[in-house]
Amino acid sequence: MKVHVLHENPDWYAPLDAALAAAGVAHQQWLLTGGLLDLDDPPPAGVFWSRMSASSHTRQHPYAKDQARAQEYLPAAAPFITRVEIVGGAFVYAITADTTRGFELCPADACAVDQASGAVDQPALFALRKNFDHPVVGRYLEFARRHGIEIAGFEFIETADGRLVTYDVNTTTNYNAEIEAAAQRPALPEVAAFLGRLLDEETRRPPAEPGWWREQPGRIPDAEAMAERRFG
Repeated sequence: MKVHVLHENPDWYAPLDAALAAAGVAHQQWLLTGGLLDLDDPPPAGVFWSRMSASSHTRQHPYAKDQARAQEYLPAAAPFITRVEIVGGAFVYAITADTTRGFELCPADACAVDQASGAVDQPALFALRKNFDHPVVGRYLEFARRHGIEIAGFEFIETADGRLVTYDVNTTTNYNAEIEAAAQRPALPEVAAFLGRLLDEETRRPPAEPGWWREQPGRIPDAEAMAERRFG
C-alpha cells in the first residue's frame, strides 16, 4: 500500500519525492500529462493526494486541469502578500512574497525567475514572516477543518484601507527551499509525516467491499456518502 501522488509537473514533485523517501513513506507518482485512465478499474489501495494545479496550461498541459479565476485589484499597504501554510490541521509557518517585481508568486524553486540580468543583489522574493501570530490563523484552521482541507496555503493581502483580505486557498501549495532551510518547523517533513500517518491508518483498515465507491455505473458517488463510508 502506498501514497499515490497525482500531478502534472515533475519539477514540483521532486522535493516531495525526497521528503517522502526521507520519512520512509511508500509512494508512487501518477504523472497525468498523457495516456488514459480506465475509470472502470477500481483504484489501487492507499492514500491519494492530488497535486494538480490550475496553472497546468502554462506548462502545455491544458487538459490536466481546467480552471479560470477573476480577481479584483486591491491596493496594498506594503508591497507584499502573506501566505500561511497549514499541514494536517496545524499552522506550520507564514511567508511573505514581494510584489514589487510582479505577481509570479509561486514559491517553488522551479518557478524562480531567472535573475541572470544583473539583479543578483536583489533581496529574495520570499521571506519567512517570523513570529506571525494573528487571529486569522485560527480562522484558517477552522475553515480547513470544516471543509476537510488538510494541506493548503492561505494567501492574504493587507490593504491600504486597513483590511486583511484573503484571496486564495491553494491546495496544491509548494514550498521554497530557502524558506524550508530557515524555518524552525519546515513544511515538507510535516507533509511526509502526515501522509505517512494516513497511509498507516489505511493499512490497518479492513478491506472495503468491492464496488463501494461506485453507486451506479458512470455516476460519481455523493461526496458526503463517500465520507460517511470512509470515516464511519
